[in-house]
Amino acid sequence: MQQTIYMEKKMGTKLGTSHLLQQQMSNGKEKKVAQHSILGIDYGSKTAGTTALAWIDKKGQVHFKQSDKNQNADTFILEHIAQLNTELIGLDAPLSIPKGLLDLNNDSDCFYRDADKKLGAMSPLFLGGLTARAIALKKVLMKQKIAVFETYPAAFIKYRKLSANYVKKEPTKITDFIEATRKEFPFEIPETKSWHVIDACICLAIALNINEQQAQFEGNTDERIWY
Repeated sequence: MQQTIYMEKKMGTKLGTSHLLQQQMSNGKEKKVAQHSILGIDYGSKTAGTTALAWIDKKGQVHFKQSDKNQNADTFILEHIAQLNTELIGLDAPLSIPKGLLDLNNDSDCFYRDADKKLGAMSPLFLGGLTARAIALKKVLMKQKIAVFETYPAAFIKYRKLSANYVKKEPTKITDFIEATRKEFPFEIPETKSWHVIDACICLAIALNINEQQAQFEGNTDERIWY
């Protein structure tokens, strides 16, 4: 069953809080970070030039940057995080592995996490090295006190019924997508010719919702996927 952190503000009913957000609370008060310290990341192969970042500046304008081919994507990310003083990240990549691989005495699935099954997501194992890199990156960022959440653009699209123009094999559909989904984002998506940038913007939107405690997720605390 899909879960949500908060219902719409007008209803004001608290349903639950993520473990990482709880860690950011003090004295019983929810501690949110500034919007300009939130980053959305579409995570790609290490040197493919398919990793994209999206963030909002202090004036509320969205910016994006995509890595170049043969550029180390992880170095690219860390350099921008340092420049932007990032505190919260929505990352489109698996940040955990199935429970069955963690304990040989556990009968849990070795290929899929519960959230993968519920959302129809690809197994973290099928992504191989990308999953390992993403988890390693999260470890580095956690040491810097940066909250990292696994975000899933495809689920964001599916549950908001936005699939009609989300045709990633057709770059010409990007303009149609931006026009058709303006009301679904808390910011203006900038003009781009890259679907990787669009996915980074979706990760940013999910991360903003997490910060506002209005995000949806599937999975338990250790395997949670947000959308």
